[in-house]
Amino acid sequence: MAFWTDIRSSLSAAITGAFPGAQMSGYLGADGDSPFFEIDFPSGGITLDSTYGRGTDEVEIIVRGVVPLTDPVESQQALDLWLEPGSGVREAIHGMTRPTGVDDLRVQSINAFSRLSLSEKPNAVFLCHEWVVRLLLSY
Repeated sequence: MAFWTDIRSSLSAAITGAFPGAQMSGYLGADGDSPFFEIDFPSGGITLDSTYGRGTDEVEIIVRGVVPLTDPVESQQALDLWLEPGSGVREAIHGMTRPTGVDDLRVQSINAFSRLSLSEKPNAVFLCHEWVVRLLLSY
């Protein structure tokens, strides 16, 4: 699909516009020293041609927001801001400029307050939220 770069760019612009202190390239990873977002794909993959020959694909992606666990309370408070109704990540994603070929998108679920480690920072612990975003694509 030729429009993945546009999808990544649109998501990055929407999220960094709403949360200017966070890093996001639209791809996996960041330096891990400051809050960041990344885009990942769940193991379920892509459902191709869901309309039986009419050129529609359904895709789930994960937008993961990560903060270093430097102070337990402050780190969780930073994540709380991303869940705020009306001004959180969900609203930023729903309000993004949709690239050509993205017919619909919605945040389907949020997996909140998970711990993770990064290979780039083996002695550090991070907290994250994951927004599962469903995209309906046509070509």
